[in-house]
Amino acid sequence: MTSPLGTNYLLDIEVLTPLHIGCGRKLQREYDWLSEAMMTYRLDEAKILNEFWADLMPDEQDQLLGGPLSDVLNARRGRRRLSEFALYSYRGEPSMGEIFEHIKSVHGAPYLPGSSLKGAMRTALIRAMIEGVDQRPYTRDMIGPAMSHARDNRAASAAAKMLEQKYGGVDPNHDLFRGLAVGDSDPVGDALALQKVQIVPGLDLDVETMRPGTKLSMPLRVDVHFLKMVRDLGLAESYANVVRKVARSSQYAVANRIVFEFDRMKELGINAGMKFYSDLHATIQQGLLPVNAFYIQVGFATGWRAKTVLGEVDNNDPLLSQVVNGFYLNR
Repeated sequence: MTSPLGTNYLLDIEVLTPLHIGCGRKLQREYDWLSEAMMTYRLDEAKILNEFWADLMPDEQDQLLGGPLSDVLNARRGRRRLSEFALYSYRGEPSMGEIFEHIKSVHGAPYLPGSSLKGAMRTALIRAMIEGVDQRPYTRDMIGPAMSHARDNRAASAAAKMLEQKYGGVDPNHDLFRGLAVGDSDPVGDALALQKVQIVPGLDLDVETMRPGTKLSMPLRVDVHFLKMVRDLGLAESYANVVRKVARSSQYAVANRIVFEFDRMKELGINAGMKFYSDLHATIQQGLLPVNAFYIQVGFATGWRAKTVLGEVDNNDPLLSQVVNGFYLNR
């Protein structure tokens, strides 16, 4: 829907690979979940306590108080199935004693936060401004001073300040990307799966993910009236056009990401990954991707390259070494 003030869109989103957006919580074995017969069950604390706690003798309550929830359940459930006491379940058993939880609504349903998608889109749009509008390569002078030591968080957070000011605005209150508003997706039921992720060799992390094929919808608004005032922010009109044409701009920025990821899969000899990115690339090259559609990398384990405008710097480019070493990205 379009008005003089802005254009409202309803995004139709399909998850193509396992998607994890963390909420900062780790689910603990026996306290939050149990595994049985190659299935993992997220325990329903309220149901277990409401059904069994009052029936326990005071000495039993004292014995169980402060212990894992599974102690209460195992003391009383008898032959009843574990699934009767679960909020949800998924196939597989975790390698470790904890699971990284996916963000959920107040009703316990997973969703995609608008802030996660907007962050990924912001990176893509800045890349489109640098490459597509200014047509300039990345240089060291676009990045802030290096960190003096590994814990210099202030230097790390300010590294992109010059880039953000040039392509976004002088501060958050005068930011071009305020013209782009992305809301949270609708929560979806029965979409979770258990996924093992190897961040470092020999260590598998277990995370809750939305399964590939999950369909989501979420609102997006382009504030046309705000973007007309772009010169008041000290920014070029051409940058505002990148935001206005948000789908096409994001489509432009992602093409090189796909090629880069394909080359990475080829280097590692991962055939399934090669086919996945080859199919995405073919869709773009053959003009099969609609002008109002785009691919984008969102969430956990996409790597720092997916979250920075420097993501396509060649491995042999001296700039990459300067950035990786200067900001301790090789830790």
